[in-house]
Amino acid sequence: MSTIKGLDSLIKKLNKLGGDVPEALTQAVKQTAEEAAGDARGMAPANAMSQAGGSGGGSLRQSITTDDKQTGTGAEARVFTGAYHAGFVEFGFGPVGAANHAGISPHVSPSYTTRASWVYPIVIQGEETFRTTSGQPARPYLYPAAVKNKDTFKAITRLSILEAIRKAGG
Repeated sequence: MSTIKGLDSLIKKLNKLGGDVPEALTQAVKQTAEEAAGDARGMAPANAMSQAGGSGGGSLRQSITTDDKQTGTGAEARVFTGAYHAGFVEFGFGPVGAANHAGISPHVSPSYTTRASWVYPIVIQGEETFRTTSGQPARPYLYPAAVKNKDTFKAITRLSILEAIRKAGG
């Protein structure tokens, strides 16, 4: 969560001028989430899980989205994906993931199975065959996008409030 020093005082002054501070802040929250989502799409591997039985082909990138809502105290937004294989890509899996998970959030502690291999079906040149895997290393994309945009909210909020001041005639 970001905090901006003196924001409460600025909001009161802007409200007296007739500016729409809640709308400016809501737009800043929404825009920050969209920036982070764009970065996550750029960082997500285009062929995620395609070699381990996942859908691949950029479906992970396409599934990254945002939503936002107004709350009783302001606004909030989130960047997320509902893709089945998203967690396997972000955190890795199996013994390979347990050994290779650099860059994941320090706020999560995934539990990796020690199962040596999985068998999954795959179609190659129209023929169905089976492959085995011992997992895959983590390929984080959501957490690095969040870190990259840590200060984005402050910058966007500054611009949004300046625009609200301009509209209010200041």
